[in-house]
Amino acid sequence: MDKILSSVARVLEKATFGRVLAVGLLILFGVLGYIGYSQSTNIGQIVFNKDDINQFVNLPPISQQAVELFMKKHKSVVYLTVLTFKFEKNIRLPIYRSFNSNELKSIIYTRLDGGDGALPIFIKNDQSNNNQMISIITGEITCDPFTGGGLARVWPDLEKRLTMSCRVPIPPSFGDLIQGYMVAHVAQPLTPYEVEVLKLDLILLAKTLHSNNHN
Repeated sequence: MDKILSSVARVLEKATFGRVLAVGLLILFGVLGYIGYSQSTNIGQIVFNKDDINQFVNLPPISQQAVELFMKKHKSVVYLTVLTFKFEKNIRLPIYRSFNSNELKSIIYTRLDGGDGALPIFIKNDQSNNNQMISIITGEITCDPFTGGGLARVWPDLEKRLTMSCRVPIPPSFGDLIQGYMVAHVAQPLTPYEVEVLKLDLILLAKTLHSNNHN
């Protein structure tokens, strides 16, 4: 025991602050390097949100069916869009649309004229849009007058057909990596109770879409 203590004492005598710091940094870099190597896939997903098999780029048939069941229940929702975020390109891209109005469906697809409907996530000098995107990214679920949304600014004549738009992030929980969102456009005024039921069902649908994408 005395020999061990003597050896430790000699090491401590020779140790300087610089040497201790150098050894500590070497150990730290080694640990960080190991973590970076072992968690490279997860880190890449968080930083770039791409090249992941679970990337939110389309809806599988089971998710499409869930959307259609939602639309059958909520006839007041005449137009619903599911969008994905491509943060590295500052783009939000519609990946699925559903309608309860054939007339509105014809109008939308005619105006898209074969385009995908992609838009910037954040738009310079458009504070209303940017605030709306921030609320979605931070996990907020909102139901606002249709006139306050981007679709109303692009196609203002639709204000005569739509009264309210509800938006819910996917997944619908604060703290998770937001992959996209849904927007449901309503054609008729709803009571406060009906709005809360709609928001709850949108949250459940968003959870379903997220879960199906990760199974």
